[in-house]
Amino acid sequence: MKKIIRLTETDLTRIIRRVIAEQEAKQVAGPFKDNKNKLDYYVYEENGKFYIYYKTVKENEPTLKNGSAWDNSGKGYTNKQEAINVINDIIKESGNTRSDDTMMNERRFR
Repeated sequence: MKKIIRLTETDLTRIIRRVIAEQEAKQVAGPFKDNKNKLDYYVYEENGKFYIYYKTVKENEPTLKNGSAWDNSGKGYTNKQEAINVINDIIKESGNTRSDDTMMNERRFR
């Protein structure tokens, strides 16, 4: 059985805005501070996948970090903790230890 549903322009506009908002990347963890390189790392969720973003001191908005380790060869990570582990490994490799800010943010976004 088919049904015909009538939508007003307002209803359609509201539905479209909701769909667009659901597709945008949303910050789910961070900032993770890399004091040596003066970078902040973030984890964003987009369409059920998790991606690593970064921001320098001079930038206002985080940028998607590209490369095989950063975005899992373009596939993203299946869970937030996997992306956080990659960030922590990179920060350790650069000679930093995890800062108190990083640990606080991990707890806040769980």
